[in-house]
Amino acid sequence: MKKLISIVLVAVLAAGLAGCSLLDDEIARRKNEREECALSASDAAVFTYSGTEYLILQQTAEQSAATAWVGYIQKFAVVDENRAVLELREPGLAGAAQSLPAGAASVVQFFNVYQNGGQDSLLVDVNGAFHEAVPKAQAGDAAVIVFEPLAQGDSGGDTVSIRDEDCTQLNFAGGIYQITQTPVAQEQLGAYLTVIAQSRVFDTQTKRAIPKKDLTELEVVPGALSQQQRVSWVYSNVYAIAGEETQDVIAVEINGQYLRAEHMQ
Repeated sequence: MKKLISIVLVAVLAAGLAGCSLLDDEIARRKNEREECALSASDAAVFTYSGTEYLILQQTAEQSAATAWVGYIQKFAVVDENRAVLELREPGLAGAAQSLPAGAASVVQFFNVYQNGGQDSLLVDVNGAFHEAVPKAQAGDAAVIVFEPLAQGDSGGDTVSIRDEDCTQLNFAGGIYQITQTPVAQEQLGAYLTVIAQSRVFDTQTKRAIPKKDLTELEVVPGALSQQQRVSWVYSNVYAIAGEETQDVIAVEINGQYLRAEHMQ
């Protein structure tokens, strides 16, 4: 009987792992069905889709206007003050805001490209906002996207890091900030501060990061690992909050939503 139970447990756990693999495969398949859009090296406000150069505008739209997913960029671009691309980094790259090249003025997160409802323009997810993009040849005098500059001292002591002993907390400007469940609306965002560009899987009870080796370990007999309640967070952009001091609170993008992170000590 015990042998039969062990076999069943192994089958269930293996099925769970297989399910995760199938989900990853499905995400990869859907991405491969879309066109990879290339940023212009000389101007990060320009990208190519279906052989046409598009210019990203300052004008934004509601997420509901983004209909069909048609392409992707999915890069962090380090750009200079003239919008030239100094470096492209993959999403989730540890320390994307660290060791920036000389002349870096902004770090910009480009994600997916969508059709803009029934219009001829496209929508591009840039730093969490849906910006309109039109064929460059037809742009005329339309206002071009403005990239938020890096905060003063961003390459020094005011970088943001995740505390692996408690993944719901951040180190920033010499202090510890607690990420709350209080959302921050787009219109409440102040100055752009930096980007974290990292992810963590952690135990919801201890808040401690789970090592990669534990994420793939298979327990034949359920033990400590099986009892963990795990959650996955992707940490992206960090902003000041309009009307509030960064020494008291900042806004951090977690899984696509901005949350308040309040200074503790």
